[in-house]
Order: sequence, then structure tokens, then C-alpha cells
Amino acid sequence: MTENNQITKQPYLLENKIQNYEWGTRGEKAFIPNFIGAEIKNDTPYAELWIGTNPKACSDVTVDKVNISLADFIDKFPAEILGKETAVNCKNRFPYLLKVLSAAEALSIQAHPNKEFAKILHAKDPVNYPDDNHKPEIAIALDSLTALAGFKSVSDLLTIFQNNPEITNFIELGNLDSYEGIGASSSTEKTLFLKMVFENLLTNAKASPDKVKETVNGLIKRISAKEAKLTETEKLFLELSAKNSNDDIGLLVVFFLQMVHLKKGEAIFTGAGIPHAYIKGDIVECMANSDNVVRAGLTSKFKDIDALKKIAYYNVEPLPIIKNSNELIIFPYPAPVEEFNISKIELGKYSFCSFNTNDSFETLLIAEGEIVISDPLYGTNKYEYSKGAIILIPAFLEKYQIYAKSKSIIFRVTVNL
Repeated sequence: MTENNQITKQPYLLENKIQNYEWGTRGEKAFIPNFIGAEIKNDTPYAELWIGTNPKACSDVTVDKVNISLADFIDKFPAEILGKETAVNCKNRFPYLLKVLSAAEALSIQAHPNKEFAKILHAKDPVNYPDDNHKPEIAIALDSLTALAGFKSVSDLLTIFQNNPEITNFIELGNLDSYEGIGASSSTEKTLFLKMVFENLLTNAKASPDKVKETVNGLIKRISAKEAKLTETEKLFLELSAKNSNDDIGLLVVFFLQMVHLKKGEAIFTGAGIPHAYIKGDIVECMANSDNVVRAGLTSKFKDIDALKKIAYYNVEPLPIIKNSNELIIFPYPAPVEEFNISKIELGKYSFCSFNTNDSFETLLIAEGEIVISDPLYGTNKYEYSKGAIILIPAFLEKYQIYAKSKSIIFRVTVNL
């Protein structure tokens, strides 16, 4: 810090920590170390890059050649960094957690609690639920993403049950003919049907792990022997059953969830209670600042079926894919939360755009290209950044300009609080 305890009005480059979860990408083509220009250890999985003030992996910043944690930096200069109102409302911390996520294998099937239930879980079990915040999140494909997200339609589920009697028997559904026409029924009736079949699945799985294994083994045997072309869900089931224990309920949950494929720039928002699992791909992910995860399967970590039954949200329509737009220089990704707004800035070579911080901080993630950040009026004190840089724009910078030295894509995160 400077001797007079002041900081310069400038952007600050953040240094961020990598989470080495087993499902991350490995080897020379591992996405995250290549993205940020870090050394690669071939036996190490690179799963997530965390950006923000979450205590599990707080970012660092270098100020006057001194490296300090971002949380400590904010504590010294809360109004300058976050903005006066934001600092008070957010208790001197980022209200969101920004990530770069790279999945080579499936993550756990999971859902996140709303604020009310997060407080209950944290009070009851602070080890497995380390904070009392909710975790709505948006995933934006940097190249592509395959995921399970939300429930299949009732009509599709009835087809699944018809074609997979092992599952129908496991959830004790009885005569399928009695549910004929429910696919054209009211939203309330569809919701009740989804709730019934999914809760039956979870309840029976907890009560009879051996029956899960028996059901999974029966599915493997029959699907593996099929002569007809396998469905996408069947292929995924066989792939995951080769990597997970046959008594893992997640292998059956796969049949209940919608398969989603995102192309570069496309996104999906998952609110509280939406069961989901990323299968493969590289994304930018932004969420409320929380690490609360209610897991149901495809993992050796702590699973909480009782909690999932209480928080599950039963969507009767497929979750919408937020389509990419190459026509807009600034493309906002809608997310109905107050903790963050995220948008994509796409600049051609030698083009620029200017922004006001409106007395609140911003985070920029350079996904492609090379940029220069400067004062939009005077152009002095220019700061150059390239792909992989994550930049804190402090609130008291007030105005700044981004100039693209080459074709560039930047993700910009602001707050509503």
C-alpha cells in the first residue's frame, strides 16, 4: 500500500486459485491452465478457477508490488473498491462467485437450496453446507457444454418408463395405462406427477441400495444387448455406469433429466431446486457467492437425498437455452437474481466501447483476444491484457474504455445490490 493509505484509480489484475477436482480436464490440453497460461502437471486434474472473495479460495491482487488477498484489499478500501452502497449491502465481499469450469467427466447430480433452506442446512450441518446463502447460477459455454438440467417432459418420461420396465418397477408406478393423457393435462397435474415419480425414486433408493444395484444391473444387461440404435440417454447411462458404483442412484436419475447441449456463447440458468449435472465442456459460470451443493448421485462425496426431496423444483417445461447473438456488441445474459449481471462484449479489431461503473465494482474476464483499458476522456494510463486475464474494475474508477487490439470476447460482471 502507499504510505498515505491510498490506492490508484486503475484496473487490478486478479490472481485466482484452481480447484483440482477429479472430474477436471488433464494433460497438455487441460483447458484452465492453457486459458490462463499456467504450468501444466500431467497427472493433475484442472476443474475450476474461482474468482472472488469466497473464503474457500479467495482471489489475490498485487498492489504496489505487494501480493494480498482480495478480501484484505477490500477491507482496507471498501468504498473505493466495491462502492459505498455495495460495500455496505454486501458486507465488504463479492456477492457473486465467478468461475471458469472445465469438465472432462460428469459432475455430481445436484441442486442448490433457496436462501431460506440454505440457512436451515447450514445451521444443521455446517460441514457439508459451509454457508447460509443460495446458489442460483448461469453457465455460458466457452466452446461447448453437455449437461443434464431440469426434468424431462411428462410425455418423455412416460416413454422412458414404457421402454425401461426396470425403472417403472423400481419406482412402483404400477399400470402405465392409468397415466395415459397426463402429458396433455394441467401444469399442476404434471407437477404432481413429476413430484410423485421422483420422490418414489429417491425414497426407494435410500431404503433399498441393493435394489438400486439390481435395477442398474438389469438396465446395463438389457441396454448393452440392444440391437437397435441407443438413445442419447441410454448411451450416457452406459458410460456413467462404467465409472460409478452400481448402487449409485445417480445412474437412475439420468433417465429423469433433460439432456442439454450448449454451443459457444449459449447459456443456461439453473435456479434453486433444479436438479442438474454438467457432463462435459468448458464454461464461464457465475453464481451467488456460495458453495452449498445438495448432491444426489454420481459422486463419492456426501449425498443428501432427504434434502433434495425438500428442495427439488419440478419444471414442467424444458429449461430455456439462452441463445448466443453475434449481432450485438454487448449481449446480456438474463438471470433473475440481484447478486450479479453478466454480459458478453464482442469487439472487432481496433474497435472500442466505454462504460460507467456507477459507484459499484465490476469484473472482466478476457475469453479471447487482446485489449487495452484506459480513461475514455484522456486515454492516459493504459493497461494491456490478453486472453485469460481476470480484471477488477474498482468502483471509484468511474469510467473506463476497452479498446481491442485484436478480435476480443470479454465477459463483464456487475451487481444489482
